[in-house]
This record gives sequence, C-alpha cells and structure tokens, in this order.
Amino acid sequence: MESLKRLLKDAVLKTAFVYFLVTLLLALTGVVYTVLGYGQHSDYMSFMFVPSLVSAAFFALVGGAMRKNPIDSSALFIGHFGIAAITVGMLLSGIFDIAGYGVPDYMPAYYAAGAGLCMVCLILTVILTGRKRKKSAETADAEEIEEFNAAVVETTEDMPENAPKNPADDMADSAFWKEQ
Repeated sequence: MESLKRLLKDAVLKTAFVYFLVTLLLALTGVVYTVLGYGQHSDYMSFMFVPSLVSAAFFALVGGAMRKNPIDSSALFIGHFGIAAITVGMLLSGIFDIAGYGVPDYMPAYYAAGAGLCMVCLILTVILTGRKRKKSAETADAEEIEEFNAAVVETTEDMPENAPKNPADDMADSAFWKEQ
C-alpha cells in the first residue's frame, strides 16, 4: 500500500494509473453491455477501452522523459479531451449498433475531432517543450555565471588584507607585490 501511495505522488504515473482504471471500467462496461444486449454484439462497444489503454501505456512508457520536460497542462488537457471524444464516439457507435439503427453518418466526426485534438496536443507539446528547453538553458547559463561569481568572491575573501582585489590592474603599485 505504501508503494502505491509513493507511485501516485508522481504526476505522470498517476495519470497512467487513472487511464488504467478508466480502461478497466470501459472494458467492464463493454462486457456487461454485451451480456445484457440480448445476443447483440458490437465491435465498437467491445473495443472502446483501447484509446484509454493506449494512453495509459503512453504515460507509463514515456513517463521518464516527461519528468525532465513536463507537458504543459493546457496541451495535456486538450489531449485528454481528444481521447475522451474518441471513446465517446466508440460508445455511441456501439449503442446505435446494438440497438439495430446502424452507425449514424455523423459518428466519424467524433473520431476526427478526437484525433485532431490529440494532434493539437502533440504540436503544442513540441512547441512548448522547445520553449521550456531554451528557457532552461538560459537559466542554466545564468546559474553557472552566478556560481562562478560566488566562487570568485569566496576566493578573494581568503586573500590577505593588503592584497589588491584585482592584481592585474595595479600590480606595480601594490605594497603586497613589492613585499613578495
């Protein structure tokens, strides 16, 4: 139980875990609908768990890379909406198919909207991650400069009191250098 709590503190693995639970719920819904569907069967209903399963696998496998460069939350929400649109399209297609009405002509719009939202998520992720990398590189450069300046200050604090702060500027005039 402790390992599950530790696992759920990691945002990426928590997202994968939630997608896995949704996958189980959708698979159970498909089984129950098939059993109670008076002998009717729909492939849409049987496989509506696949989009969330693919998402769970994506978050579980790519989790390490996402920890270093996390996906922007707005792009992530758009991706979640895309997966939800595909899943709802499969659910409604399954319901219409089992009811005997056939799949309506407008149902592919769900799949197109879901795929489009997932593509927007990927494009935003590439753009925003590139900006974060550039910004983090600039921040890293600034941090390295600050560390160097702090080291120089520490070094000059250890010097004797009569030593000049910048020996190159006034080396000839310094009493410290004449004594040496």
